[in-house]
Amino acid sequence: MRRSSWRASARHGRFLRGRGDFPDEVVSFVARQMKVPAGEFDSYQWSGSTIEYRRAQIRDHLGFRVCSVQDAEKLTEWLAANVAHAERNEDRVREELLKHCRTECIEPPTPDRISRMVRSALHTAEET
Repeated sequence: MRRSSWRASARHGRFLRGRGDFPDEVVSFVARQMKVPAGEFDSYQWSGSTIEYRRAQIRDHLGFRVCSVQDAEKLTEWLAANVAHAERNEDRVREELLKHCRTECIEPPTPDRISRMVRSALHTAEET
């Protein structure tokens, strides 16, 4: 489970949310590279201003931005017009949304928000 969670998050450009999302072998490998005990990773703070600052630095370095309300609206419209009219499978529509986020350098929204966007796009496409 942890391995698939890690791969899915990495593939879709999401930040992992806690120590449990990282496979032990990844933590051990990085710890060896950094010459620190792997156990120190367990004490990392996964919430608060420090991690938000680090995430902002990573986004800036990679040229990504957080998904704003306006971004979500545009993405949902794009999804309805370009994907959902031809593809009715939610999982496939979700995959296309995540690919498009990457193309547009937008950090994907939370999984719940993505589900709402996909359902909205499917509904809009069906109505049109």
